[in-house]
Parts: sequence; structure tokens; C-alpha cells
Amino acid sequence: MKQHNTFTLKDFIIRAVIAYCVTLIIFCLFIFKVIPGCSLIQSKLVLFLLTVLSFGLIYFEKDERRNYLSIATNVFIPFGIYTTLAYMLLLPIPLGIVWVLLIGLDLVYVGFYFYKVKRRNYNSLLEKSQLVIGLASLLSLVIVLSFTLFGSSIIQSSTKITNNTDVYMRKYDEKSLESLHNWSKLTRKEKLNSLQTVCNNERDYLGISARIKVGAGSHLTHAYCQYNNKSKEITFDISQLDHASSTTLLEALLHSSYHAYEYALVESYDTMSSDYNKLFDYRVIATYKKEFSTKVTNKAKYYNQINESNARSYATDALQDYQNKLKK
Repeated sequence: MKQHNTFTLKDFIIRAVIAYCVTLIIFCLFIFKVIPGCSLIQSKLVLFLLTVLSFGLIYFEKDERRNYLSIATNVFIPFGIYTTLAYMLLLPIPLGIVWVLLIGLDLVYVGFYFYKVKRRNYNSLLEKSQLVIGLASLLSLVIVLSFTLFGSSIIQSSTKITNNTDVYMRKYDEKSLESLHNWSKLTRKEKLNSLQTVCNNERDYLGISARIKVGAGSHLTHAYCQYNNKSKEITFDISQLDHASSTTLLEALLHSSYHAYEYALVESYDTMSSDYNKLFDYRVIATYKKEFSTKVTNKAKYYNQINESNARSYATDALQDYQNKLKK
């Protein structure tokens, strides 16, 4: 079995490069994030250096370790370490548990090995430590990928999501209005709490029964935030949450809140009798349904969709209401 899993140095390098390229594509699509405090170029340089160091292990691999397990370890290590550096501030608990637990167990094993074994095999120790770091790297990638790939926020507000109440005028929360005035001084959590409060009020005003969560995630494409109807969640891009103005983020929230309203209209439309859903006023809802079921990649075409146009119009008017209230 060992012989079956062993490659020549040339085969080992070729397979490692292919595995690296595939992993790099997935990494860039779903996980890559600039390291806090670093520029994009600096972050790419760190990833490149980690990769070079990891692939340098290829030349030190013994013949019996030139197998798929070794390839996986060498590939996961640079991406896993980079992911930990980039996401540790956002996911300190799960990433911290993985690295502290596995490295701790490895140190205990090494200490026990030195205490018990007199004829020591240092290559074996190095191999086991390499596998531990590879496993920690893999788990780090899985943790971050589970957040970014399935649309769940990395950070969520702690503001309670209220039950829907019938209102005929938009409600304003004085604390949230004050927060909008002091936006740059707020932490991420405080910003999300304020946005969640506004979302609760918009939800009441629009009559949406679903409980909509507000959170922040990474790697959103060309958007300040996005609404996911499956999870009933509005997710802000973390970098935008850090640097964009309160006005910009408030308008994005209002825009996404209206998308939630449009989805609610489509859900009610689907339960309606066919005797009524062809009425003139419901035709725009039929258009929403068609647009939501069709993936549009062309930016201009996406921008000109009815659901997007109506959401922009609503956000503009609602933002003006908030700005008028802020001036008082």
C-alpha cells in the first residue's frame, strides 16, 4: 500500500502544483481576505511567501512520504495559516480553539516522546508535527468556508429581532439616530446593533412577518450588503462596515430591506388563487418572481431590473426621511 501511494519526485511535484492551483482558485473565490493592517499587495506577498516555504518541504520529503497525504499537508498549510492570520480577529473562538488544542496536543506528545524514548527519530517527530499543522490548517479553512460559502454572517448584531407589529408610519429609534451621528466612533458590533434596530423598524413599516437578521461577512462581490431570502439575513461586507459612512450603509440597508419585502410579496403571490393573481396590480409581483428566478451576470441588465429599480427608489425616499429626522 505504501509503495502504491509513493511517487517519484517529478510526479510528486506535478501533483502538488495541480492541487495547489485548484485550492488557490477555491481560496480566491470564497475565502481570500486582506490581512488586518496590511494592504492587498502585502497580503498577497505573505500568501506567496507561505506557499514558497511550504513547497520547500517537497525537497525534504523522503521517498515513503511522497504520497497524497503529504501533498494535502503541504497545500493546506500555507492557505490555512494565511486564513488564520486574516480571520483571527473575526473568528477568534473557533480558530483559536483549533490551533491551541492541536498545537497543545502536539507539544504534549513531543514532551512525552522525549521523556519516554531514548533512541529518538527526529524525522518522525517532524512528520507528525507537520501533519498536526496541516490538520489545523484544514480545519481553519473548513470553519471559514462554512461561513463564507453558505452565506452566514461572521459577526451578528446582539440587538433583539422584534416581532412584527402593525404600523402606518415609519418608526425612529432615538439611540440609533444618535449612533448615525457618531458612526466613526462605533465598534462593528455597535454599528450592526444600530442597523438591526433600523431593520426592525423597516420590517414593521413594510409589514414583513419574517424575522430578518443583520450581520457582517466577508468577500461580498461589488456590494455594501446583500439580502439572502433563504436565511432571512442582510449581510454587510466587513470592510465596508469598517470604512463606509453611516449614510451609505443606511441606504444599503434600506435597499436590502425592500428586497425582503419584494420576496415576501412573491411568497404571498404564490399562495394566491389564480383567479386573482393576474390582476393588474399583481403583475409587478409576477415580474419580481421571474427576475428572482433568473440569474443575471450582466451588470447593466441587473441594474435595470424592476426589483432593483424599485428597491433603489424606496431606499432613496426612506433615506431622505431619516436625514430629515436627523436634522431635527
